[in-house]
Amino acid sequence: MKNTKGIKGRLMNEDKSQRIMELLQILAEGCRKHPAYRARRAATQRCQECVVVWNARLELNEMNQKHEGFNT
Repeated sequence: MKNTKGIKGRLMNEDKSQRIMELLQILAEGCRKHPAYRARRAATQRCQECVVVWNARLELNEMNQKHEGFNT
């Protein structure tokens, strides 16, 4: 029986892994203006860089919830 995922499935996994690495990099770097902000609470929308960090946190959380859903 052939592997139904094939190359396309592997590329999607690589893309997803690459995106996770990008999001983690955003979180690790944080905001240059507000170095104490680590996206534990929503950004105030006054600083665009903090908003980017917050959105990275939300996207990672969403990816994590989808992944956990497959394991249950």
